[in-house]
Amino acid sequence: MTEKLNKILEFAELNNVSVFSEIPKGWTTLKGAMTAPKGSIWIYNRKSAFSSERETGLLLEEDIQA
Repeated sequence: MTEKLNKILEFAELNNVSVFSEIPKGWTTLKGAMTAPKGSIWIYNRKSAFSSERETGLLLEEDIQA
């Protein structure tokens, strides 16, 4: 594993966030979010931030997956 991937996985574990290599169906990127570790992008399931059904995760960028 690369150092970047290790940092992403560590961040996800500390923050109780799922990590995905492909974006789940019905999900999209979270525009304007700048706190994702380098090599990842915040994604969410399109539910309102005020909804108990909202889920977020980190999508690995392609260069990290290799």
